[in-house]
Amino acid sequence: MRRSPRALLTSSQLTARLARGDRGSLTRIRQAFLRSRKQAAGVRQRFDSLVAHNPDAVYSLDPAGRFVSVNAACERYSGYTSDELLGTSSLAVIVPDDAARVQAHFLKALGGEAQDYEVTIVHKSGRRVELQVTNIPIVIDGKCIGVYGVAKDITLRRRLLDLTRPMSSTPSVEGQVKLILGAMREAVPYDSGGLYWIDQDAGLLRPYTLVAATWVSSALESFEIPLGKGIMGAVACSGQGELVKNAHLDPRTIYPPDAVVPCEHLVVAPVNVDGRVVGVFYVARRSDPPFSDRDFEVVQLFISHAAAAIEKTYLFEQTRASEERFHYQALHDPLTDLPNRVLLHDRLGQAVATAKRDNATLTLLVLDLDRFKEVNDTLGHHAGDRLLQEVALRLRAALRASDTVARLGGDEFAVLLPHADTQVAGRVALQLQAALDKPLVLDGCELSIGTSIGIATFPSHGEDADTLMRHADIAMYAAKRAQGGVATYSTSHDSHSSERLTLVGALRRAIATDELSLHYQPQVDCVTGRLMGLEALVRWWHPERGLIGPDEFVPLAEQSGLIRQLTRWVLAAAIGQSARWHDVGDGVGLSVNLSSHDLLDERLPAFVASQLGQWRFSADRLTLEITESALLADPGRAVDVLTQIRRLGVRVALDDFGTGYSSLSYLKEWPVDEVKVDRSFVRNLVVDKRDRAIVRATVDLAHSLGLEVVAEGVEDEASLRLLTEMGSDRAQGYYISRPLPPSQLVKWCNGHRARPEQLRAA
Repeated sequence: MRRSPRALLTSSQLTARLARGDRGSLTRIRQAFLRSRKQAAGVRQRFDSLVAHNPDAVYSLDPAGRFVSVNAACERYSGYTSDELLGTSSLAVIVPDDAARVQAHFLKALGGEAQDYEVTIVHKSGRRVELQVTNIPIVIDGKCIGVYGVAKDITLRRRLLDLTRPMSSTPSVEGQVKLILGAMREAVPYDSGGLYWIDQDAGLLRPYTLVAATWVSSALESFEIPLGKGIMGAVACSGQGELVKNAHLDPRTIYPPDAVVPCEHLVVAPVNVDGRVVGVFYVARRSDPPFSDRDFEVVQLFISHAAAAIEKTYLFEQTRASEERFHYQALHDPLTDLPNRVLLHDRLGQAVATAKRDNATLTLLVLDLDRFKEVNDTLGHHAGDRLLQEVALRLRAALRASDTVARLGGDEFAVLLPHADTQVAGRVALQLQAALDKPLVLDGCELSIGTSIGIATFPSHGEDADTLMRHADIAMYAAKRAQGGVATYSTSHDSHSSERLTLVGALRRAIATDELSLHYQPQVDCVTGRLMGLEALVRWWHPERGLIGPDEFVPLAEQSGLIRQLTRWVLAAAIGQSARWHDVGDGVGLSVNLSSHDLLDERLPAFVASQLGQWRFSADRLTLEITESALLADPGRAVDVLTQIRRLGVRVALDDFGTGYSSLSYLKEWPVDEVKVDRSFVRNLVVDKRDRAIVRATVDLAHSLGLEVVAEGVEDEASLRLLTEMGSDRAQGYYISRPLPPSQLVKWCNGHRARPEQLRAA
């Protein structure tokens, strides 16, 4: 027969025994008492751990309703520190309308009856947080001395439920849209938003309800968009939501005539009902920060659950199954069905708590796909979505059931490995790379999915979820800088990563707010000395670091995905400024440099055409300069993009000619109009016979193919004279002029027209 566990002796029981003259050994009594204290301490420690590491808010109140203890979740939900909360009445953070009801529940709990209810509190920032609360009486020796509370954040769920409940006061679509926008603002702050309704018969998107800030042009309120045109029209036709940063740089963007609309960041989502798109919903921000991938997912979540309510075709079933479905969708990526960032963070926090308790390790891996943007740009977003789904399947197949793989957003994934140290994580990282290296065929193209992986391990690289996430992300960027592979976090990565992120953010703001500037370097006719063209060169004056050279920030733009915005800013600014110049001279050409990434942008020709049309700038005055290395990165796509540009009448120049290894074999096939002899051959032209031979051969070859020749880096009169004798058509360099800001360029042009004989004499 099993014996019941020995009861713990209280101090009063020990005193009673001693008073009765119990014959038991005082030593045994003392040992029993110490054993009881040790067991009680263990119970207390387990309870403290449960409270401290609980993702939900756990607190205790005294009989007056004042906070006696709070955990970290209480601080997170309310925005107040523990010092600010302790000793404060719990009613102080509750909305006034709920105070009486909450007090009644508290008094019932104080009377010994557990209570469940929902309440709204006011965060320190002013926003409202919805909580589901359970109050439990604290009973000691038969007396209730206070109340325990456990609270779960149900704000998102409540907002989604509100959207699908029948609206008695405002049953119109306009009222429903305003309700959506009001509920969404708490989750995704924005400046304006609204709904465009599809008129299939007219082929138009009509503005139905717009909630706009004062800075938005009133012309938008009646502006109708043709289906398939603009960003809204594209989403209406594709049925796929879009996250758009710097919409004014997107070639699809259309505005009403004479409308003045500042830079906007957009989230655009289709309204689907019964499998068909009935409208397009959007929210917009005037300035940075842009919407994040999480914002995009939250907006889509709101719209997907509000669509039927907008159409008034269904009512939300308030059942447990429905709540579980909403909860699942709020914590999972809709494209890959993987846990999202929110759920990963929750699981990581729990895993850290478990590892601390068990004195174990765990590792977090952050993965970023290489060249994913190229897949999107080449094959379209639909193919990019299929690629992400395939990556999710392969990652799941390569991991254990106890591991967690999540999509953080975009092309970034994360893997949580419980009970794994850095050595184990390194082996898993190689397994994941091998799984992704297997070729994948999309739309007839065979792709190999490269990836960069960063590793951070508990407790070596961080003792909480936020630190591990940040350090794994920093390690991933270190791996990416090394052009793929695996990197384990090191403190040496921190300064470079933070500096890079800061500079990327500053560059994004500089592009969006026109903080960049252009300088122009003249090109002259070698024979007559007449001004023939200007090369636009971008400059960035950083408010703290001063002048940052293009050699530093252009590669940064390429690595961070900002190069398209940067190139379009330069094109728009240079064409606009050249079109307004009258002092420089009519017919003077304009040259703008393109990156290799620009030649993968199939929308670039349309953007160039729109700028030429907007400024009525003659296409044959514009020359786009590209390098051999840019063409060789993907010759097929590059040639196709350049061919479309030349069809507009725009000229194409091959820059840095002669520095590549395949110039002669490709030159006859590439759609170019001129070659620019690299400065490395011109610099020593006077003293180096080999450079003279190379330049002479280049000029003869280009002319035999019907191409013009521009010599760069002309720094003295003798070099210009030799180039003229060799037949070079144009020249540029410090001997003629340094790159000049617009104000100084006008002065130079006036002086050059007055004294052109200086160059002709050369």
